[in-house]
Amino acid sequence: MDAAETANLPPDVDLRAQYAGGLIAMTVIAVLVAWLRMYVRAYMIKNLGWDDWAMFIATFLTILTNAFLIQAYYLGLGRHIVYVPPEQIPDTFRFLWMAEPTNLFALYTVRVSISLSFLRIVPKTRKIFRGLIWATIIGLTLSDIYVTVIYFAECIPIQKVWLPDTPGWCISNAAYQAGPWTYQDPDKTWTLAQLCLWAPLEICVGMICGCLPCLKPLFDRGIKSATQGGTRTYGLGTHTDETADWKVVTKSNQEKKMRAQSMRLDSDTSLHALKENPVHTDKIQKTTTIEWSSTQGRKEEMEQ
Repeated sequence: MDAAETANLPPDVDLRAQYAGGLIAMTVIAVLVAWLRMYVRAYMIKNLGWDDWAMFIATFLTILTNAFLIQAYYLGLGRHIVYVPPEQIPDTFRFLWMAEPTNLFALYTVRVSISLSFLRIVPKTRKIFRGLIWATIIGLTLSDIYVTVIYFAECIPIQKVWLPDTPGWCISNAAYQAGPWTYQDPDKTWTLAQLCLWAPLEICVGMICGCLPCLKPLFDRGIKSATQGGTRTYGLGTHTDETADWKVVTKSNQEKKMRAQSMRLDSDTSLHALKENPVHTDKIQKTTTIEWSSTQGRKEEMEQ
């Protein structure tokens, strides 16, 4: 490469780590929220539905999609193609192609899950609204079937997608151009990097938005547990706050000790007073004797 060509080259900017890091972070958050939804529906309120299972399946499709994309970023996506080792370029686009169908299915399951959630909310008497929801689900299903068929039939053999020099044939150029990995851009590893980040992030955001309303029982229980001590009820049983119980028992024991000490002090004070004042003691004994004699006299009179 001569000096003129080198001067026209773009700077070697490498954004692979940033793209992959953002993708991993959003995937972890979205999957965690979706799995918490399953916990709430299965163990806390015990009301699992098809919308929950659809979102649960979407988590695994999302993990698989983003794993393919992270590998593509590792190989060269997010860097200008002139700086990517030539032997890594075909594998980069092969992983992009592998991520596309799983991305498509993940997006489909998230959309269907949200649609099925609407069916839970809308009463059966609102037939028009429920009909629109079912029409949406059917439309999503038909469009995904069509795109899937076109996707796997675009080139024969399929390797021609990421290896253009492979002998074979592809569908019409206009339809072939529809695939983002086939854009006729000489710097595809750079221009497709952002697109391959925003596409899975759309799924993650949809997953979070579709699951957060289902976590209300979990939020309510967490707020109640944080503001109240003692016994806390969970989905699988009852848990006692040992710290709160220990404080109650300690306070009760302290009160008992204080009462015992007060009674002992009163008893000691009385005995000490009797010892210092024997005359008072004699008066108490005489009074007791007189009262006993009076009681005995009344009993004898009653018997006569």
